[in-house]
Amino acid sequence: MGTSTSRNGPRPTTPLLPDWPTLPPLPPLPPDPDQEYEEDPDNQTKPDDTVPLEKPPIIPVPPLVQQPANRYRVARSSFKEYVRSRGSDKGSLQKALREYIRTSSGGSTVLSRRMYSSVQTAQNLSDVLNEFRQSGETSILTRLDLAAYTGGSVLDILSALSDVVSPVTGLLDDALARQAYALAVERVVSVGTVDLDNLTVAEINEIVAIFIEESLVCRVINDIGSSLTTEEHDPATCVTIIDDLYQIISGAVHSDIIAELSDTNPQLPDDVNVRMESIYQLALTVLEK
Repeated sequence: MGTSTSRNGPRPTTPLLPDWPTLPPLPPLPPDPDQEYEEDPDNQTKPDDTVPLEKPPIIPVPPLVQQPANRYRVARSSFKEYVRSRGSDKGSLQKALREYIRTSSGGSTVLSRRMYSSVQTAQNLSDVLNEFRQSGETSILTRLDLAAYTGGSVLDILSALSDVVSPVTGLLDDALARQAYALAVERVVSVGTVDLDNLTVAEINEIVAIFIEESLVCRVINDIGSSLTTEEHDPATCVTIIDDLYQIISGAVHSDIIAELSDTNPQLPDDVNVRMESIYQLALTVLEK
């Protein structure tokens, strides 16, 4: 059957929150006491006169949450029942989503922070699309060194923006964000005509909402949906189940996401990245019920 192995998702011992996205930058090295300094008539370059370096800001981390043993068991079992029903057992899917968010991931607040890569990609996508609306296709593509795509199809242009909105790294979370972006581009192109030179705010919010929904689907499948690949299922059936999962998630959270992206909630924070994380938290809270 080959040498490749299937991936069963994260282990129960995997931390609810990784430490790498919250580490502050390393401080600069202190001056070398043995370094020789040239005479400076203004006396501005000697070690005793250097300006103290400011400490890098530390991003707050949510308090650690007690991880239950085998916290993925119920969610994965319920999702497997959903897959075995070929998508007809919606009750098992709802239970899988609820247990995944509440028990496997520590709740919507923790999971929204865990999805930091997708949150950042969503904000980057929003920023780039708003620049298209304000400056036009030619200007933004030239600035991004993508002028060769000017006048190209929406599919080609949005695909070319992949490295801009979601840079390549070696992290699985970033890979999931890039996969969600690729799926979102396909869905955006398939559902209607988009004119990048004449984007409206409503169209931008719709595209970002589609990405958010796709990123939720990718996260769920990665963490509890291994039964889609570890069991022998017809590929066409797997595609149908995944699309059905997207439609269910979209149907549950789309209107709420659009409302928040449209700034109709004055209680959302002013910081755009914190605001986008709050939108993810809201969507996950809806799915958790």
